[in-house]
Amino acid sequence: MNYRRLHREELEAIKDEFIRFLASNSVTADDWVRLKQADPPAAESLVDVFSDIFWEKALTKIPAVEVRSKNLLRILRFNDDIAELVEIRLPENVNIDLTNAKDLNALSTGEIDILSLNPSLFVGTQKYQSSRNQELFAMIESGAQPCKESMFMALKAMVKNQ
Repeated sequence: MNYRRLHREELEAIKDEFIRFLASNSVTADDWVRLKQADPPAAESLVDVFSDIFWEKALTKIPAVEVRSKNLLRILRFNDDIAELVEIRLPENVNIDLTNAKDLNALSTGEIDILSLNPSLFVGTQKYQSSRNQELFAMIESGAQPCKESMFMALKAMVKNQ
């Protein structure tokens, strides 16, 4: 497996896709019930194949992920060959919450001067050690949340203007 097996709840949420996958592999509903009972490892193998296909397709559609806490906003954009990182880290004593949309908007519009907060600003790139999707998957599994590419661009512009 390239990723991880989808959990039962995840499979339930995409039940129709899984049924189409089984049908494309000539496995009827009755065949599936029999396979699960007669040969659980073969049934699990089919779930593993489907899981990899699902993850590959889903990950390809995700342009960026974010990691956010009160004092940290880190967004990574996953390009074909490299990941780009933009990060803002605020001192602990600052009364701004980067998980709060209102505070983030005030920073992005210049209503609050970000430099007055003594932030650590970082922009960088990194080549992938494995495939794009495997690294993206690892980030998501460690808690990063998918986000729009426009979030990355807005944060990058905010950091570059400082």
